Amino acid sequence: RGLGDVYKRQLINFTQKEITNCYNIIADCDKAICDIRHYCELNYPLKPKQKTIVVKLLHNHSTKRREAKDTIAV
Repeated sequence: RGLGDVYKRQLINFTQKEITNCYNIIADCDKAICDIRHYCELNYPLKPKQKTIVVKLLHNHSTKRREAKDTIAV
């Protein structure tokens, strides 16, 4: 085995771990988004500040999820 083969194997291992990590991030974000939706379903936020918090949470988790999906796509 040459040095190139070692680097290829390291790259493959890194890529596989990164993809697994991204799938875990997507799953965590999906759970968080569902939790936020259930919260709104059961405790509809009436005050503007509450609505802003909910929207920010949805935005943050959606953005994080999109970044993970984009990483997988590369």
